[in-house]
Amino acid sequence: QRLAERHGFQFNEIASKALNVELEDFAVNANEKINKLQARIRELEQLPKIYEEQRKLEAVVGDFRKDHPRLQELAPTIRWIMQTNGVDKSDPQQALIDAYAMAERLKPAAEAAPQEQVQETAPAQPDLSAQTALAEKSVTGSPAPGSNPVNRKPAASARDAVRAAARRTGIA
Repeated sequence: QRLAERHGFQFNEIASKALNVELEDFAVNANEKINKLQARIRELEQLPKIYEEQRKLEAVVGDFRKDHPRLQELAPTIRWIMQTNGVDKSDPQQALIDAYAMAERLKPAAEAAPQEQVQETAPAQPDLSAQTALAEKSVTGSPAPGSNPVNRKPAASARDAVRAAARRTGIA
């Protein structure tokens, strides 16, 4: 680098000529690499802080788990409440208590079944003697005997199709 400066050249100029790359491209590539490395350094500098926060959170959750038996069951709901800013996160302990209370209200515990067993009664059978014309009506809505929709001719026009449909439904 000193040699290049003595002869009035910049080191980047000599490097770009040696690598057969335009000086602007060389500088842009170098700047991109520098920016990526600086971003990675910032990420790595945050790791101790993240680990410390995680350790504190695990301690809070560990103590909380002892007094709240449904924590594991309600964990997805609590996580959702915490992520959607449903509670104030300035105090992690209080945030967890509030989120747990909200989750319990959203998903209450199943009530214990009564000790007495309730006898199941069979549903009462309807009295079919009062119905007249049982054979003519179908629960499934199938066509009446002797009806064959395959033999039906298509309508000559759209207007005729609408009229026929209205007649079938009883509108016209």
